[in-house]
Amino acid sequence: MLDCRFYHFRLPFSGFEHAHVVLGGESFVALAEGLQNALWSLGGVPEQHRSDSLSAAFRNLGADAKEDLTTRYEAFCGYYGMTPTRNNRGVSHENGSIESAHGHLKRALADALLLRASRDFDDLAAWRGFVDESVGRRLFIRTRLESHPPDRHISHGLTALLEIFCDTA
Repeated sequence: MLDCRFYHFRLPFSGFEHAHVVLGGESFVALAEGLQNALWSLGGVPEQHRSDSLSAAFRNLGADAKEDLTTRYEAFCGYYGMTPTRNNRGVSHENGSIESAHGHLKRALADALLLRASRDFDDLAAWRGFVDESVGRRLFIRTRLESHPPDRHISHGLTALLEIFCDTA
């Protein structure tokens, strides 16, 4: 089994969600890749992208690196025409709509793996396809969106770099 995490995107009002398997830890690359895939799956862009404090992505970074990460995140959101917003530290209920859904998603994937009768996948693409299919079953949309830019953000090429430097066996 791969050491991976999920980038989980959710629109609380409509219930739309997208999960992306991320190799390694939480980082700007994981955030950008997951968010960009979610927006393209959604077919549009919400006015805001609200996140937690991104503390895992900022952990063990110096002041310059933290500033660079913040600048990159703001530029990424700006490219898509979204306003980046952040939950307030210490106000746990602000993140409840995603944390609860994330728990439901993890349980749904665990159930789907039980029904599949195996946790083994041939490769990363097969695992990601399984996650996409499982999430797709839970999906419904009832929101109005702005269209996204005609091209993906330049960061999409970083996926290949991640897979080269991570053990996918």
